[in-house]
Amino acid sequence: MLGRRLLFLALILGACAVPTSEPTAPEPSPDQSHTRPASDPPVGVPTPTQTPVAVENPFYVGVVLVQDEEEAGFRRVAEADGAILLGHSYSAFGARCSEPTDVAERLAWGGDAPKMLYASLAPEDLDWRGNGCAGSESRLNDDAIEEFARRNLDVAAADPSITHMNFWNELKGYAMPEEMELFADHYIRWSRTIKAERPDLELGGPYTHGGFSDESLEEIHGRFIDLVVAPYPELVDFIASGDSHRPSTFYTDIYADRGVRLRHWQPEWYPGGHAADSAPSVGAMIEELLGKATNPLMEGVIMWGSGPLSSDPNQVVPLWDADGQPSEYWWALIETARFTALGQVAPVSDGVYRNGAGETLTVSEGGVSVDGR
Repeated sequence: MLGRRLLFLALILGACAVPTSEPTAPEPSPDQSHTRPASDPPVGVPTPTQTPVAVENPFYVGVVLVQDEEEAGFRRVAEADGAILLGHSYSAFGARCSEPTDVAERLAWGGDAPKMLYASLAPEDLDWRGNGCAGSESRLNDDAIEEFARRNLDVAAADPSITHMNFWNELKGYAMPEEMELFADHYIRWSRTIKAERPDLELGGPYTHGGFSDESLEEIHGRFIDLVVAPYPELVDFIASGDSHRPSTFYTDIYADRGVRLRHWQPEWYPGGHAADSAPSVGAMIEELLGKATNPLMEGVIMWGSGPLSSDPNQVVPLWDADGQPSEYWWALIETARFTALGQVAPVSDGVYRNGAGETLTVSEGGVSVDGR
Protein backbone atom coordinates (compact mmCIF):
# COMPACT_ATOMS: atom_id res chain seq x y z
CA MET A 1 0.00 0.00 0.00
CA LEU A 2 2.75 2.47 0.98
CA GLY A 3 4.79 1.53 -2.07
CA ARG A 4 1.83 2.24 -4.35
CA ARG A 5 1.29 5.63 -2.73
CA LEU A 6 4.96 6.58 -3.16
CA LEU A 7 4.88 5.46 -6.78
CA PHE A 8 1.75 7.49 -7.51
CA LEU A 9 3.13 10.64 -5.91
CA ALA A 10 6.49 10.16 -7.64
CA LEU A 11 4.79 9.89 -11.02
CA ILE A 12 3.01 13.20 -10.53
CA LEU A 13 5.97 15.05 -9.05
CA GLY A 14 8.37 13.59 -11.62
CA ALA A 15 6.24 14.94 -14.44
CA CYS A 16 7.01 18.58 -13.64
CA ALA A 17 9.10 20.54 -16.14
CA VAL A 18 11.81 22.98 -15.02
CA PRO A 19 11.76 26.31 -16.90
CA THR A 20 14.73 28.32 -18.04
CA SER A 21 15.63 31.44 -16.07
CA GLU A 22 14.33 33.77 -18.77
CA PRO A 23 11.51 32.93 -21.19
CA THR A 24 12.80 32.60 -24.72
CA ALA A 25 10.98 31.99 -27.96
CA PRO A 26 11.51 28.46 -29.28
CA GLU A 27 12.61 27.62 -32.77
CA PRO A 28 9.51 26.66 -34.76
CA SER A 29 9.26 22.95 -35.35
CA PRO A 30 6.44 20.84 -36.76
CA ASP A 31 6.91 18.24 -34.02
CA GLN A 32 7.45 20.67 -31.16
CA SER A 33 6.78 19.08 -27.75
CA HIS A 34 6.14 21.05 -24.56
CA THR A 35 5.71 18.31 -21.98
CA ARG A 36 7.19 14.92 -21.36
CA PRO A 37 6.92 12.76 -24.51
CA ALA A 38 5.80 9.15 -24.38
CA SER A 39 9.41 8.13 -25.03
CA ASP A 40 10.63 9.91 -21.88
CA PRO A 41 8.27 8.76 -19.11
CA PRO A 42 8.52 9.65 -15.44
CA VAL A 43 10.27 7.12 -13.24
CA GLY A 44 8.89 5.76 -9.99
CA VAL A 45 10.95 6.07 -6.81
CA PRO A 46 12.15 2.66 -5.59
CA THR A 47 11.16 1.37 -2.15
CA PRO A 48 12.71 -1.57 -0.30
CA THR A 49 10.32 -3.92 -2.11
CA GLN A 50 10.04 -2.09 -5.43
CA THR A 51 12.39 -1.60 -8.35
CA PRO A 52 12.19 1.54 -10.53
CA VAL A 53 9.16 1.44 -12.82
CA ALA A 54 8.86 3.43 -16.04
CA VAL A 55 5.30 4.52 -16.81
CA GLU A 56 4.18 5.85 -20.17
CA ASN A 57 1.07 8.00 -20.44
CA PRO A 58 -0.20 7.75 -16.85
CA PHE A 59 -3.81 8.90 -16.38
CA TYR A 60 -4.91 10.30 -13.02
CA VAL A 61 -8.36 10.34 -11.46
CA GLY A 62 -9.38 13.16 -9.15
CA VAL A 63 -12.45 14.33 -7.26
CA VAL A 64 -13.37 17.84 -6.23
CA LEU A 65 -14.98 18.30 -2.85
CA VAL A 66 -18.16 20.35 -3.31
CA GLN A 67 -18.68 23.59 -1.44
CA ASP A 68 -20.77 22.06 1.37
CA GLU A 69 -18.63 18.93 1.72
CA GLU A 70 -17.69 18.02 5.27
CA GLU A 71 -14.44 16.76 6.76
CA ALA A 72 -15.48 13.11 6.38
CA GLY A 73 -15.20 13.33 2.59
CA PHE A 74 -11.72 14.82 2.67
CA ARG A 75 -10.57 12.10 5.01
CA ARG A 76 -12.00 9.46 2.69
CA VAL A 77 -9.81 10.83 -0.11
CA ALA A 78 -6.81 10.83 2.23
CA GLU A 79 -7.41 7.14 2.96
CA ALA A 80 -7.39 6.21 -0.75
CA ASP A 81 -3.71 5.24 -0.62
CA GLY A 82 -2.70 7.98 -3.07
CA ALA A 83 -4.92 6.60 -5.85
CA ILE A 84 -7.21 9.65 -5.96
CA LEU A 85 -6.07 13.23 -6.59
CA LEU A 86 -7.93 15.89 -4.59
CA GLY A 87 -9.14 18.87 -6.57
CA HIS A 88 -10.10 22.09 -4.83
CA SER A 89 -11.11 25.56 -5.87
CA TYR A 90 -8.68 28.10 -4.45
CA SER A 91 -11.01 31.04 -4.88
CA ALA A 92 -9.43 33.62 -2.60
CA PHE A 93 -6.74 31.91 -0.54
CA GLY A 94 -7.94 32.82 2.90
CA ALA A 95 -11.00 34.90 2.04
CA ARG A 96 -14.03 32.80 2.88
CA CYS A 97 -16.29 33.96 0.04
CA SER A 98 -18.92 31.22 -0.34
CA GLU A 99 -16.83 28.52 1.31
CA PRO A 100 -17.62 27.51 4.91
CA THR A 101 -13.97 27.23 5.99
CA ASP A 102 -10.59 28.50 4.96
CA VAL A 103 -9.19 26.68 1.94
CA ALA A 104 -5.94 25.77 3.73
CA GLU A 105 -7.88 24.05 6.53
CA ARG A 106 -9.95 22.07 4.04
CA LEU A 107 -6.86 21.00 2.10
CA ALA A 108 -5.23 19.86 5.33
CA TRP A 109 -8.14 17.47 5.85
CA GLY A 110 -6.98 15.67 2.70
CA GLY A 111 -3.66 14.72 4.28
CA ASP A 112 -0.90 13.82 1.83
CA ALA A 113 -3.22 12.97 -1.06
CA PRO A 114 -1.88 14.60 -4.25
CA LYS A 115 -3.78 17.80 -5.04
CA MET A 116 -4.64 20.17 -7.88
CA LEU A 117 -5.80 23.72 -7.20
CA TYR A 118 -8.09 23.79 -10.16
CA ALA A 119 -9.97 27.11 -10.28
CA SER A 120 -9.73 30.61 -8.92
CA LEU A 121 -11.64 33.86 -8.63
CA ALA A 122 -10.31 37.13 -7.26
CA PRO A 123 -10.46 37.96 -3.53
CA GLU A 124 -12.10 41.27 -2.76
CA ASP A 125 -8.91 43.27 -2.28
CA LEU A 126 -7.48 42.13 -5.64
CA ASP A 127 -10.69 42.18 -7.67
CA TRP A 128 -10.99 44.75 -10.44
CA ARG A 129 -14.41 45.88 -9.14
CA GLY A 130 -13.85 45.16 -5.47
CA ASN A 131 -16.57 42.50 -5.40
CA GLY A 132 -14.41 39.46 -4.78
CA CYS A 133 -15.44 35.93 -5.79
CA ALA A 134 -18.28 37.45 -7.80
CA GLY A 135 -18.71 34.67 -10.33
CA SER A 136 -18.53 35.77 -13.94
CA GLU A 137 -17.71 39.36 -12.92
CA SER A 138 -14.58 38.43 -10.98
CA ARG A 139 -11.24 39.42 -12.48
CA LEU A 140 -7.89 40.49 -11.09
CA ASN A 141 -6.70 44.07 -11.21
CA ASP A 142 -3.85 44.45 -13.68
CA ASP A 143 -1.52 45.45 -10.82
CA ALA A 144 -2.59 42.51 -8.61
CA ILE A 145 -1.30 39.56 -10.65
CA GLU A 146 2.00 39.09 -8.82
CA GLU A 147 0.35 39.49 -5.41
CA PHE A 148 -2.23 36.86 -6.33
CA ALA A 149 0.58 34.52 -7.44
CA ARG A 150 2.37 35.06 -4.12
CA ARG A 151 -0.78 34.05 -2.28
CA ASN A 152 -0.92 30.93 -4.44
CA LEU A 153 2.65 30.20 -3.42
CA ASP A 154 1.77 30.60 0.27
CA VAL A 155 -0.90 27.91 -0.03
CA ALA A 156 1.45 25.61 -1.96
CA ALA A 157 4.16 26.12 0.65
CA ALA A 158 1.76 25.12 3.42
CA ASP A 159 0.80 21.87 1.66
CA PRO A 160 3.64 20.00 -0.10
CA SER A 161 1.10 17.58 -1.59
CA ILE A 162 -0.05 20.24 -4.07
CA THR A 163 1.32 19.18 -7.45
CA HIS A 164 -0.79 21.07 -10.04
CA MET A 165 -2.23 24.56 -10.27
CA ASN A 166 -4.63 25.80 -12.93
CA PHE A 167 -5.07 29.52 -13.60
CA TRP A 168 -8.54 30.99 -13.25
CA ASN A 169 -12.01 29.54 -13.53
CA GLU A 170 -13.55 29.11 -16.98
CA LEU A 171 -12.18 32.45 -18.26
CA LYS A 172 -14.77 34.25 -16.12
CA GLY A 173 -14.40 38.01 -16.16
CA TYR A 174 -12.70 37.92 -19.56
CA ALA A 175 -14.85 38.53 -22.65
CA MET A 176 -13.83 35.74 -24.99
CA PRO A 177 -12.26 35.56 -27.42
CA GLU A 178 -11.97 39.36 -27.64
CA GLU A 179 -9.92 39.67 -24.43
CA MET A 180 -7.59 36.75 -25.02
CA GLU A 181 -4.60 39.12 -25.06
CA LEU A 182 -5.50 40.36 -21.57
CA PHE A 183 -5.96 36.83 -20.26
CA ALA A 184 -2.64 35.76 -21.82
CA ASP A 185 -0.84 38.68 -20.17
CA HIS A 186 -2.29 37.75 -16.78
CA TYR A 187 -1.40 34.09 -17.23
CA ILE A 188 2.19 34.88 -18.23
CA ARG A 189 2.78 37.18 -15.26
CA TRP A 190 1.13 34.76 -12.81
CA SER A 191 3.03 31.70 -14.05
CA ARG A 192 6.39 33.53 -14.22
CA THR A 193 6.03 34.55 -10.58
CA ILE A 194 5.19 31.02 -9.48
CA LYS A 195 7.77 29.23 -11.64
CA ALA A 196 10.54 31.55 -10.40
CA GLU A 197 10.04 30.15 -6.90
CA ARG A 198 8.43 26.77 -7.54
CA PRO A 199 9.51 25.32 -10.91
CA ASP A 200 8.28 21.92 -9.71
CA LEU A 201 4.62 22.97 -9.72
CA GLU A 202 2.74 22.05 -12.90
CA LEU A 203 0.79 25.03 -14.22
CA GLY A 204 -1.91 25.19 -16.86
CA GLY A 205 -4.83 26.92 -18.54
CA PRO A 206 -6.86 28.37 -20.13
CA TYR A 207 -9.72 26.26 -18.62
CA THR A 208 -12.47 26.73 -21.18
CA HIS A 209 -15.94 25.23 -20.75
CA GLY A 210 -18.48 23.49 -22.94
CA GLY A 211 -20.67 26.55 -23.46
CA PHE A 212 -18.42 27.93 -26.20
CA SER A 213 -18.98 27.09 -29.85
CA ASP A 214 -16.45 24.92 -31.65
CA GLU A 215 -15.24 27.96 -33.56
CA SER A 216 -14.74 30.04 -30.41
CA LEU A 217 -12.87 27.22 -28.66
CA GLU A 218 -10.56 26.80 -31.65
CA GLU A 219 -9.88 30.55 -31.68
CA ILE A 220 -9.32 30.79 -27.89
CA HIS A 221 -6.92 27.86 -27.74
CA GLY A 222 -5.24 28.87 -30.99
CA ARG A 223 -4.51 32.31 -29.60
CA PHE A 224 -3.33 30.78 -26.31
CA ILE A 225 -0.80 28.83 -28.37
CA ASP A 226 0.32 31.96 -30.25
CA LEU A 227 0.46 34.26 -27.20
CA VAL A 228 1.68 31.90 -24.46
CA VAL A 229 2.60 28.35 -25.44
CA ALA A 230 4.79 29.12 -28.46
CA PRO A 231 6.83 32.02 -27.01
CA TYR A 232 6.91 30.70 -23.41
CA PRO A 233 6.62 26.89 -23.46
CA GLU A 234 8.24 26.59 -20.04
CA LEU A 235 5.23 28.36 -18.49
CA VAL A 236 2.61 25.82 -19.64
CA ASP A 237 2.65 22.21 -18.44
CA PHE A 238 -0.91 21.28 -19.42
CA ILE A 239 -4.06 22.58 -21.05
CA ALA A 240 -7.43 22.53 -19.31
CA SER A 241 -11.10 22.35 -20.19
CA GLY A 242 -14.21 21.74 -18.12
CA ASP A 243 -16.16 20.37 -21.08
CA SER A 244 -18.23 17.22 -20.61
CA HIS A 245 -19.87 17.51 -24.04
CA ARG A 246 -16.95 17.09 -26.42
CA PRO A 247 -14.43 14.25 -26.56
CA SER A 248 -11.01 15.01 -25.09
CA THR A 249 -9.49 14.61 -28.54
CA PHE A 250 -11.28 17.80 -29.62
CA TYR A 251 -8.83 19.77 -27.47
CA THR A 252 -5.67 17.76 -27.95
CA ASP A 253 -6.26 17.87 -31.71
CA ILE A 254 -6.30 21.69 -31.69
CA TYR A 255 -2.78 21.63 -30.28
CA ALA A 256 -1.54 18.63 -32.26
CA ASP A 257 -2.68 20.29 -35.50
CA ARG A 258 -0.37 23.18 -34.57
CA GLY A 259 2.56 20.86 -33.88
CA VAL A 260 2.19 21.09 -30.09
CA ARG A 261 2.03 18.14 -27.70
CA LEU A 262 0.52 19.18 -24.37
CA ARG A 263 -1.10 17.03 -21.73
CA HIS A 264 -4.78 17.72 -21.19
CA TRP A 265 -6.67 17.91 -17.87
CA GLN A 266 -10.44 18.10 -17.52
CA PRO A 267 -10.94 19.93 -14.20
CA GLU A 268 -14.69 19.32 -14.27
CA TRP A 269 -16.03 15.90 -15.20
CA TYR A 270 -19.74 15.22 -14.78
CA PRO A 271 -20.36 11.48 -15.24
CA GLY A 272 -23.42 11.01 -17.41
CA GLY A 273 -23.95 14.75 -17.85
CA HIS A 274 -25.23 17.57 -15.67
CA ALA A 275 -28.88 16.66 -15.02
CA ALA A 276 -29.79 15.10 -11.68
CA ASP A 277 -31.77 12.38 -13.44
CA SER A 278 -28.78 11.35 -15.59
CA ALA A 279 -26.74 9.54 -12.93
CA PRO A 280 -25.06 6.62 -14.73
CA SER A 281 -24.62 3.12 -13.40
CA VAL A 282 -21.25 2.34 -11.86
CA GLY A 283 -20.20 0.46 -15.00
CA ALA A 284 -21.30 3.28 -17.32
CA MET A 285 -19.36 5.82 -15.23
CA ILE A 286 -16.18 3.73 -15.43
CA GLU A 287 -16.57 3.14 -19.19
CA GLU A 288 -16.88 6.90 -19.69
CA LEU A 289 -13.75 7.45 -17.61
CA LEU A 290 -11.73 4.79 -19.42
CA GLY A 291 -12.73 6.30 -22.75
CA LYS A 292 -10.84 9.43 -21.70
CA ALA A 293 -7.89 7.42 -20.38
CA THR A 294 -7.30 5.83 -23.78
CA ASN A 295 -6.35 9.25 -25.21
CA PRO A 296 -2.52 9.21 -24.79
CA LEU A 297 -2.46 13.01 -24.31
CA MET A 298 -5.18 12.99 -21.65
CA GLU A 299 -3.49 13.20 -18.24
CA GLY A 300 -6.50 13.22 -15.96
CA VAL A 301 -9.94 14.35 -14.91
CA ILE A 302 -11.42 15.76 -11.73
CA MET A 303 -14.89 14.44 -11.01
CA TRP A 304 -17.35 17.07 -9.86
CA GLY A 305 -19.18 16.20 -6.67
CA SER A 306 -18.32 13.68 -4.07
CA GLY A 307 -20.44 13.04 -1.02
CA PRO A 308 -24.19 13.08 -0.39
CA LEU A 309 -26.24 14.66 -3.14
CA SER A 310 -26.44 18.36 -2.44
CA SER A 311 -28.40 21.28 -3.83
CA ASP A 312 -25.80 21.60 -6.57
CA PRO A 313 -27.57 20.36 -9.73
CA ASN A 314 -24.23 19.36 -11.25
CA GLN A 315 -23.54 16.74 -8.60
CA VAL A 316 -25.18 13.51 -9.73
CA VAL A 317 -22.99 10.71 -8.31
CA PRO A 318 -22.58 10.31 -4.52
CA LEU A 319 -19.24 8.70 -3.65
CA TRP A 320 -19.99 8.49 0.08
CA ASP A 321 -22.65 9.46 2.61
CA ALA A 322 -22.58 12.26 5.18
CA ASP A 323 -20.50 10.12 7.53
CA GLY A 324 -17.95 9.33 4.83
CA GLN A 325 -19.13 5.76 4.29
CA PRO A 326 -18.24 4.84 0.69
CA SER A 327 -20.63 3.79 -2.06
CA GLU A 328 -20.05 1.27 -4.85
CA TYR A 329 -19.07 4.22 -7.08
CA TRP A 330 -16.16 5.02 -4.75
CA TRP A 331 -14.68 1.54 -4.70
CA ALA A 332 -14.88 1.27 -8.48
CA LEU A 333 -13.25 4.69 -8.86
CA ILE A 334 -10.31 3.74 -6.63
CA GLU A 335 -9.63 0.47 -8.47
CA THR A 336 -9.82 2.24 -11.83
CA ALA A 337 -7.52 5.05 -10.64
CA ARG A 338 -4.88 2.55 -9.57
CA PHE A 339 -5.19 0.85 -12.95
CA THR A 340 -4.98 4.00 -15.11
CA ALA A 341 -2.06 5.50 -13.13
CA LEU A 342 0.11 2.73 -14.61
CA GLY A 343 -0.44 4.16 -18.08
CA GLN A 344 -0.94 2.99 -21.65
CA VAL A 345 -4.63 2.20 -21.18
CA ALA A 346 -6.06 0.46 -24.24
CA PRO A 347 -9.30 -1.41 -24.96
CA VAL A 348 -9.01 -5.16 -25.49
CA SER A 349 -12.67 -5.98 -26.10
CA ASP A 350 -16.06 -4.72 -24.92
CA GLY A 351 -15.67 -3.80 -21.25
CA VAL A 352 -12.08 -5.08 -21.05
CA TYR A 353 -8.97 -2.88 -20.88
CA ARG A 354 -5.25 -3.38 -20.39
CA ASN A 355 -2.60 -1.04 -18.96
CA GLY A 356 1.15 -0.68 -19.38
CA ALA A 357 1.85 -3.05 -16.50
CA GLY A 358 -0.05 -5.83 -18.26
CA GLU A 359 -3.01 -5.70 -15.88
CA THR A 360 -6.49 -6.39 -17.22
CA LEU A 361 -9.51 -4.46 -15.97
CA THR A 362 -13.02 -5.76 -16.64
CA VAL A 363 -16.06 -3.49 -16.29
CA SER A 364 -19.44 -4.86 -15.28
CA GLU A 365 -22.69 -2.98 -14.68
CA GLY A 366 -22.04 -2.84 -10.95
CA GLY A 367 -18.28 -2.36 -10.72
CA VAL A 368 -14.83 -3.40 -11.93
CA SER A 369 -12.35 -6.17 -11.35
CA VAL A 370 -8.60 -6.10 -12.05
CA ASP A 371 -6.98 -9.41 -12.98
CA GLY A 372 -9.98 -11.18 -11.52
CA ARG A 373 -9.68 -9.78 -7.99
